[in-house]
Amino acid sequence: MFFQPRAENETTIPVPKVLTTGGFDGNDGQWTSFIFNIGSDDNGQGGQDFRLLISTSSQMTVIPMQAEWCTVPTEDECAKARGIQNFQSKQSRGFDSVAAKTWKQYGLYDIPLKSFLNIEWTPDSKVNGSYGLANVGIGPTSPQSLMLPSELVAQVNSKDLFMGSFGLSNSAINPGNGPIAPFLVNFNGSSIPSQSYSYTAGASYHLGNNSKGVPGSAILGGRDESRYTTEGTSIPFPNAGNQTLVVGVQDINFRPDHDIDSNEYSLMNGTQGFFAVVDSNLPYLFLPNTICDRFKESFQLDYDSKANMYWVSESAHDYNTRQNATVSFKIGKDTNSKQFTSIVLPYAALDLSAGFPLNGYNNNTGRRFFPMKQSSTGVFVLGRSFLQEAYLTVDYERQNFSLAPAYFSDPMPPTRIQPILSTNYVAPKESPSNSPSGGGGGGLAPGTVAGIVVGIVVAFLLGALVAFLFWKKKHKQKAAEQKAAEIDTVDAGNEIKHRRVSELDGEPPGSPKPDGGYYGRDQKDGVIPFPPLHEAVEMDSPPAELYSPPIESGGFSSLSGQTEGTDYFGAGGAPRRRGATRESSGKNTPAIPENRVHELPGDDGKFMIQGEHFEEVLSPNQSPGHSRGPSEATAQTGIDTVVSAPDADAPVRRPSQHIRGPSDAPTESTAVSEPTAEQREAWAQDTGPRRPLSE
Repeated sequence: MFFQPRAENETTIPVPKVLTTGGFDGNDGQWTSFIFNIGSDDNGQGGQDFRLLISTSSQMTVIPMQAEWCTVPTEDECAKARGIQNFQSKQSRGFDSVAAKTWKQYGLYDIPLKSFLNIEWTPDSKVNGSYGLANVGIGPTSPQSLMLPSELVAQVNSKDLFMGSFGLSNSAINPGNGPIAPFLVNFNGSSIPSQSYSYTAGASYHLGNNSKGVPGSAILGGRDESRYTTEGTSIPFPNAGNQTLVVGVQDINFRPDHDIDSNEYSLMNGTQGFFAVVDSNLPYLFLPNTICDRFKESFQLDYDSKANMYWVSESAHDYNTRQNATVSFKIGKDTNSKQFTSIVLPYAALDLSAGFPLNGYNNNTGRRFFPMKQSSTGVFVLGRSFLQEAYLTVDYERQNFSLAPAYFSDPMPPTRIQPILSTNYVAPKESPSNSPSGGGGGGLAPGTVAGIVVGIVVAFLLGALVAFLFWKKKHKQKAAEQKAAEIDTVDAGNEIKHRRVSELDGEPPGSPKPDGGYYGRDQKDGVIPFPPLHEAVEMDSPPAELYSPPIESGGFSSLSGQTEGTDYFGAGGAPRRRGATRESSGKNTPAIPENRVHELPGDDGKFMIQGEHFEEVLSPNQSPGHSRGPSEATAQTGIDTVVSAPDADAPVRRPSQHIRGPSDAPTESTAVSEPTAEQREAWAQDTGPRRPLSE
C-alpha cells in the first residue's frame, strides 16, 4: 500500500481528512455528494471523477457505468444527474475501464445490499456489479489527491442504484475469493488518526452562507465540532462481530405550529419502542405499519402499495406547509434507557421530490413523496432523510457511535475539526527533526518552553513557602526555649541567695543615706553591686548588735543603778537613746562610753540612767526604733570582753578585723545568748509592726 503523492508533510498526529463536497444530487431527494477519482495512475493523472453519496452500511465503492436506459432527458443530462463528471474534456456517460490506467478486472458479483439489511429496499432483488481493482483517490484527479492503490471497486448500471456510493463501513468485503479489507481500514494509519468518521447529510432547505442550503460533512478520522449542538448519546455496537448502527427508538412525537394547532401527540400511541438501523445508503424511514398509518393520517399522505411509496398531493403539501409540523425521534441505546437524544425533523426535511426513473420510470418530472416505507420483515431503518438533522460519529476502534442534533445557522460558523485518536496511539518523543518549530535548530516549541518556565516558577514558589514555614516553626521553638531559659530556677535561687548574703555584708561605698537604706535606694540612679564575699573589705566601725540580753547574775544592776534582775526589754519599758543611729559618730557608728557596758536610748531629761537622757518608754507592742544598716553582724571580740568586765577599767570596744561572712556560724564565745521564756512570751504578745530582722 502506498500514497501518491502527499500534499501534506508528515506530522506527529495524522490529520483528519475532510472529504470534498460536490453539491446537492439525487433522484430521491437532494443530498450532499462528495468527489472521488477512480483509475488514476501513480502520479495522480488519468483518473475519472465521480460525485458519490455516503453509505454508512456498505464497505464498497460503487460507481455508475454507462447504461442504455439513461436517456431522460438526454443521455448527457442523465449521466450528469447520476454524478458522472467530465472525462477527457467531455461529459462521460459512465466509467471507462479501458481508458483507466490502473483498472484490473476482478469478476461479476452481486452487490451485498439486500443480504446486509435483510429487507427488499429496491424493486430489483439482485443488483449485479462488475468488480475490479483500481486506484481510488479523495477529491478530484490531481497529484495532490490522497490515493489508495488496488482498491476493490464495483460498476453498476441498475436503475435502483441511480447514483454511486462510497462505503464507510470497516467490514471486510468477500465477493467470493476471500475477504478484502475496505477503504477505511486501508486508509487508516499514517493518513488518518483512527478507524473512525463523522457524517451529516446536509440540508438543502436550510439557509446557509450562500443561501443555497447547508452542505453536508464527511470527515475520516475526526469530526467537526461546529456542526452539532451537544455531544449527543453514545451507543455501543451490538457486539464485536456486528458493527451495525442500531439504535433504540423510544418515541416519535408530532408537534404542529402552536399558532395553527395546539395539539401535540405521540405517533407511536402506546406502541412499544423498537430498534432501527441508521443507514445513509437509503433515503427512507422503514417503520412499523401502525406507525406508518399514523404518519399517513397526520400528513394526509397517499399510500401506493405497489411501489410501497407514500405520495404527497399538492393539497396535502399546502396543508403540511401551513401546519409547519415537526417530528421528533427520541433515540437511545435501547428502547427505555434514561440517556437519549431528540432528533427533530421539520416538514421541509420530509418534503422530497422523486425524479427519473423513480417517479414512474417514464419522465423527469418531479413528484412529491414522503420518505417512508412499511417494513414487511420486521427490520426498521432510519435512512438518509433522518441524517439531515443528525450528526453521526462512528468509532470502530472503541466499538461505539453517537448521534447528536445537527447545528444550523445563517451564516454557518467556521469549522472546528478535531481528530479521533486511535486506541493504540502513543505520542512520540520530541526530537529536532519533528520539532513543531521547524527552525532546523532543534529548539523547543514556544508552548513547551512556556510550560517549563511556569513549572520552574511554581517549584520555586513552593520551595520558598516550605522554607518560610520551616523557619517560622524553628523561630517559635527558639523563642519558647529562650523564654524558658529566662526563668531558670537555679539562677533565680542563686540570685536570691546572693541578695540575702549581701544583706549580711557591710554597706559598700557610695550606699544611700540611712533614711532610705538599701530598700529605699533610688532605682533610677542605678544599682551599685555589693562587693563579693570573698574580697577582704574592712568595715569602718564594728557592727552594732540588735540587743544584748541582761546578765542573769549581778553585774548588770551595778552598772545600771537599778535593783537586781531589772529587764529593760520587758514590760516595764525599753528606753531608747536619742540619736542612736549609725551617724551618731563621725564614722557612722554609735559611740561607746568607756564607763558604760551597754548603750541604751534616752531622752532629754525625762528619764536618766547614770546621767544619760532617754526618750519615752516603749510599750510592749512596739519594736525598738533603732536604725541600723542591713545585716550588721556582731563582732566576736570587744563586746564579749565588755560583758565579762563591768568595772571601769574594762577595755574600750574596738573594731574587729574580721568580717563575718555567711559561713561564720555563732560559737560559744558569742555574747548573744538565747532569750528567756519570759522574753519569748513578751515578744509573742507584741503585735505591732517591726522591721524584719536580717537572717
